[in-house]
Amino acid sequence: GRADGATALLWASHWDDTEMATLLIGAGANPNTADDHGVTPLGRAAENASVRMVEILLYAQADPNAAQTSGLSPLMIAAQTGNVDVIQQLLASGANVNARTIETRSSALMWAISESHHKIVRLLLDAGANPHHSTKSGFTPLLFAAKNGDIVSAEMLLDEGVDVNETGTDGTHSLPYAIV
Repeated sequence: GRADGATALLWASHWDDTEMATLLIGAGANPNTADDHGVTPLGRAAENASVRMVEILLYAQADPNAAQTSGLSPLMIAAQTGNVDVIQQLLASGANVNARTIETRSSALMWAISESHHKIVRLLLDAGANPHHSTKSGFTPLLFAAKNGDIVSAEMLLDEGVDVNETGTDGTHSLPYAIV
């Protein structure tokens, strides 16, 4: 490994070298070994939106819930990068749909909405994502949708029982916020 704890498998994942990853795993590389920041090969593959690498790592028993030191999980990263197949693989492997980052308390649903990835918003909600969570600063999924003028995501949230008058933990209402 390197000084920052990066392993050969993490590098193979970073460069999306599936052939090298397969060889390393075959030689006994642990798919759950993270660098000093908690970045795992699976987290890196999610960031690259590499369906094949995610598949290889999950098959090798990579932990879909192994989060970075910040609490950022592969599912959150994938919700941001926006690959539906990667999200489906992670959910099928037991990724916690309601995991949240440590400091900001952000969730995968919030990441998906902030990037307007509608298919992923739908997948996460269907998988049981909590549409009522609020970040530490008071932002709810509905407020993320309002911020972007994202009507599609807002409608999905309202269909999930989110009250249009629901406020963030800081008391912010989504309608005035959307107007502002």
